[in-house]
Amino acid sequence: RSLFGLPIFRKRLVLAPFQPLLVAAAHVFGTEIAFMRKALADPKLRDTHFVHTLAGVGAFTAFYADDWFPQVPYLHASWHILSAYATSLTPCLIPVD
Repeated sequence: RSLFGLPIFRKRLVLAPFQPLLVAAAHVFGTEIAFMRKALADPKLRDTHFVHTLAGVGAFTAFYADDWFPQVPYLHASWHILSAYATSLTPCLIPVD
């Protein structure tokens, strides 16, 4: 779980200022895999997973588009809002004992 002696989370921290899109994609992908595993095990989570995936993809698209179209009003704010909404759907991933 390490590359060149650095744990993955430290590598992402170092890469974030230079490759924010790559780091964001890695986080979205990891979260989606974790959520998908839970949703496959618990059918009640499938609708939440679907909404979370749509919000995450929308946020990622807005994040990417913000670099290409900085003149579009509220585009930057929209990726913050969509990301916050997608994040608000993840508490069901935390195991409760």
